Amino acid sequence: MRSRQEPLYHLALAEDWDTARAGSTGYRTSTLGQDLADVGYIHCSYADQIQDVADRYYRDLDDVVLLTIDPERLTSRVVDEPDKGGEAEYPHIYGPVDLEAVVEVTPLDQRPDGTLELPVLTSGDGA
Repeated sequence: MRSRQEPLYHLALAEDWDTARAGSTGYRTSTLGQDLADVGYIHCSYADQIQDVADRYYRDLDDVVLLTIDPERLTSRVVDEPDKGGEAEYPHIYGPVDLEAVVEVTPLDQRPDGTLELPVLTSGDGA
């Protein structure tokens, strides 16, 4: 079981993040092209999962930012749930992400092969 203090990570298009910052209802994009109302939750990852998500779903996209979310600052519930294949559990936020819970926003560079170069991330427990 994961620690509730462990940071959560969410890949976002910069435009979606800018829209959230300009509004008053929090960040509401679940994943590429779908919002919270469509899916029912916001997809997130842990540090050891985010590169795989970036490689599978965000390859060849530019203008992507990595949101680092402090789960203790969220007012919405976080539930770890299995992916479609049942192989790994990912954190899902059942409600909007409070802007105050986003503790870091990192613009990501694209490598020559189209993948995103993520910073070195930690799980929050020294790992």
